[in-house]
Amino acid sequence: MKELDVLIVAAGGYGGQYVQALLEEGEAHGLRIAGVVEPFPDSVRQKAELDALGVPWYDSPEAFYAEHKADLALISSPIQFHKPQAVCCMEHGSHVLCEKPLCSCPEDLEELISVRDRTGRILGVGYQWSWAPAVQDFKRDAIAGKFGRLLSMKTLIRWPRNTAYFSRGIGWAGKVRAADGTWILDSIAHNACGHYLHHMLFTAGSRQDTCAVPETVQATLLRANAIENFDTAMIRAEDRNGVSYLFLASHAVEENVNPVFEFRYEKASVRYVEDEDAQIRVFMDDGSELNYGGMGDRNAMGSIHFPKLWHMAAAIRGEEPPACPPEAVWGQTLAVCAAQISCPVRDFPEDAVTEQDMNGAPQKVVPGLSDLLMKCYNENRLSDESEPVWARPGTKVSVSGIPRPFALGQESD
Repeated sequence: MKELDVLIVAAGGYGGQYVQALLEEGEAHGLRIAGVVEPFPDSVRQKAELDALGVPWYDSPEAFYAEHKADLALISSPIQFHKPQAVCCMEHGSHVLCEKPLCSCPEDLEELISVRDRTGRILGVGYQWSWAPAVQDFKRDAIAGKFGRLLSMKTLIRWPRNTAYFSRGIGWAGKVRAADGTWILDSIAHNACGHYLHHMLFTAGSRQDTCAVPETVQATLLRANAIENFDTAMIRAEDRNGVSYLFLASHAVEENVNPVFEFRYEKASVRYVEDEDAQIRVFMDDGSELNYGGMGDRNAMGSIHFPKLWHMAAAIRGEEPPACPPEAVWGQTLAVCAAQISCPVRDFPEDAVTEQDMNGAPQKVVPGLSDLLMKCYNENRLSDESEPVWARPGTKVSVSGIPRPFALGQESD
């Protein structure tokens, strides 16, 4: 097995989990940490271990590449740095596995694909479900027509988050733009729960390495917290084949309820409930059942996140194709941008929001919101006139109408 040198870009937050995975299992997979880019090295809990191994520290990818090379760069920095850092790493000869979202808008995605093609590097995106064998196997059977034509997909996530969550890091959480005007578009649909919007469109792709692309999008985008962007989303997309994709998610709910999804095909229903058995189960209309298993084997940390890292290494060695290249995130990127155009972010009415304690910090809660989301999920729809006025969706927009360069007709307050 060829040993691969790995550069870790941002190791103080989520990237610290990459560090731990490599320290515990990297040798078994032929991966060696060649350097860490981290402007705040004291924020890395494994700093002493890395220092003991003689791993060098840098404050930028450019500084690392002035002295070293790397076969693979792992990027877990804030969203606004993903594109420039991925470009830098590819242009210096590294393959790249970048955390989600890969970028914020269509023109950035086009540029990344262009650089990937010009440099001949592999560019993978860290939507871990897409790398899971269960998802790959199910998608392969769906493409082969085992379940008949796809009719609809829906997903519901209710993840409470307190005010500390929105003040983490260097102040990018919940932001629409960075100080220099760069798009961030951090939101529950693009980042925190972006896996699950992406998963629907990825699974509906006509090839293993592509995704479905919506034609129209309609959305309700709301915030209970004092942020620029939204913490609650109700998004419905349709593709050119008439398949509907319903995404419902909120941080402003009382209790944590992990993801559930249901996909309807001509010959089958597909269900996943994370808080039950977390298995992809298929119920065929002829009465038979299939079980594709869970989303990934847990590693030594008890995490299912990092099979994507080992699969990326296998792709670099030519043993398998990358499961989630940039072509597979078009649907996610376009759906989020179209949703932001469909419905300018609105505040929940003050009298609809209460507050509760969550891990020692206040958490904004909208009583009844969880039930509303569950009702819309069960009925496979956006809110209607029977629901509160603040829940009404915005205008249905065409994805082809997203302006280039990307711009919001009415930006969030």
